[in-house]
Amino acid sequence: MKTNKQKKQYERIIIETYNKNKTIANEIKRLPTTVVKNTNGPTFSFHNITKINNNLKFQHHDVIHNNNGALQFLDDKPSKTIDENDFTKLTEKYISILKHKNVAIIYHVYQPKYVNNSSPTGLGDFIRSCFFMFYFCDKYEFQCKILIKHPIAVFLQHHHSEFLSNQQLLSGVHIFTHGNLKDLHLNLIKNSNTTGECDLHENALPLYAEFLSNLPIIQKSIFSYNILFPYNNNIFHFRNQVQHVFQPTSDMALYIDQTMKDVAIIKKEFIVIHIRAGDKYLIKKEKKLKPSFVQEIIKSVNEIVGKTIQPILIISDDNQLKLLIKNKLPNVKTIFNEATHLGEGVALNIQKVKNTMLDFYLMSYAYSIHSFTTYKHGTGFSYWCSKLYNIPYSCKFVNNK
Repeated sequence: MKTNKQKKQYERIIIETYNKNKTIANEIKRLPTTVVKNTNGPTFSFHNITKINNNLKFQHHDVIHNNNGALQFLDDKPSKTIDENDFTKLTEKYISILKHKNVAIIYHVYQPKYVNNSSPTGLGDFIRSCFFMFYFCDKYEFQCKILIKHPIAVFLQHHHSEFLSNQQLLSGVHIFTHGNLKDLHLNLIKNSNTTGECDLHENALPLYAEFLSNLPIIQKSIFSYNILFPYNNNIFHFRNQVQHVFQPTSDMALYIDQTMKDVAIIKKEFIVIHIRAGDKYLIKKEKKLKPSFVQEIIKSVNEIVGKTIQPILIISDDNQLKLLIKNKLPNVKTIFNEATHLGEGVALNIQKVKNTMLDFYLMSYAYSIHSFTTYKHGTGFSYWCSKLYNIPYSCKFVNNK
C-alpha cells in the first residue's frame, strides 16, 4: 500500500507526464493523410490508424415523412422511400457488406477531436454509447473494443497505460452525428431503472450500419464514435462490460476512498443530489445564478433532507450553487472542487478531469440519486451513472432561463 507521500508523488508524475505530451483540444495538429488499403499485413498497431484518409465521403442521410406517412431519405434520389418494416432488411444489407469485407472488430473511440474538427459530448453520452456498442456488436456478431484517447483514461484501470505511453490522437476517426432519440419524458425517468422511457428512431440503425460500411478497414478493424441510445431495453446484460471500461485505477480508488472518509460517507449509505446548472456556468463561466432557480433548488433539496436520515452529498457543475445550498442547509455535504465538461471541445485540464471523475465515482457508490437539471432532456452524467451501477434515480426539470 502506497503512503500518502508516494500517492502524491505518483499523481504529480501522471500530471507532469500528461501536460508534457498533451495533444488535446485546441492544441491538436492534423496528421498527414494517406489512403490505406485493407491488407493482411503485419500485426496491428495503433499508429497505423493515423494514416487513414481524412477525406472519405459518407452517404449521410436525413429522413422525413412524406405525405403517405412513409419514410423518405433526403439524398440524390428524393423519390426513394422505404416502409418502417424494411429497416431491419436495410440494416442487414449493410451488415452483410461489412461481413463481406471481413470486418471482425469495431473500435469505439473516445477522444477530444474527430475528423472535420468534430467534438464528442460528455461522459454520460459516452457511457450510453458504450451500452449501444456492446448491444450492436452482440446483435450482429462483431467484437467490440473500447479505445480511449481522452484524458479520462489517466484514471481508468484498463486504459491508462496505453494513454500515458502514447497520447497522440487517432487521425481519420469519424463520428456518427445522427441521433436516435425521439423524446425522453422526464416524468417517466422518475424512479425508473430501464431505458423503456426512451422513444427511439428505428431508422438510425440502417444509417449507422451504412456509415460503418463506408469506413476504411485496417486489419479487419474499423474505428468510429457515436452517441446512440441502446435499442435493447434490457441493458443489464451489458452492464459488466461497461463497468469494466470504467474501473478506476488503484490510485484513483484510494483517492475516492480517502475523499469519502474526509466527507464522512460510507458506500451505499448516502444519497446524492446532482444539480446540473447548465453549460453557461460549466463552460462559459457565467457567474450570475437566477434567484428563482436557486430558491427552487434549495426548496427541493430541503424536501429530500426532511425525508431521510441518511447523509446527503451535493454534486453540481457550479461551486457557487453548492455554497449557497450549504449556507442554507449546513448539514448537507459537498466538495468544492472545480469540475469540467469532458466534451463539447472544451480545453481540458487534468486536475478538473480528475475532479469530474471523482464526482462520477462518488455517485456510483450512492444509495440513490436525485437529479435536478435545467435541461428538459435530463442530464446524462447522473442518469447513465445510475444505469451503469443500478442505482434508484429520479430527475426533475428546473427552469434557469
